[in-house]
Amino acid sequence: MLNFTDSATAHLFEMKKDAPAGQTLRLYKDGDRLGLKWDIEKNEDRVVSHEATTVLVYEPKLGELLSDKSIDVKHTDKGAVLALA
Repeated sequence: MLNFTDSATAHLFEMKKDAPAGQTLRLYKDGDRLGLKWDIEKNEDRVVSHEATTVLVYEPKLGELLSDKSIDVKHTDKGAVLALA
């Protein structure tokens, strides 16, 4: 199972405040890169929550592909970003 640290879900919660109405962030794979985009939750999606709010969704196949990974916050000169570990 893909793991999200508490710091990562809190960061996603802050990002969610800018979401278009009815949408949440989606983690997706494009070639060999991961990305985030605003999207609508689908029935089959895996859901990541923070404070009883859905902050991110992703397809089950992506979760299987990344089952041994974690997503955490990395602090850079440009601010906080999500990073795969």
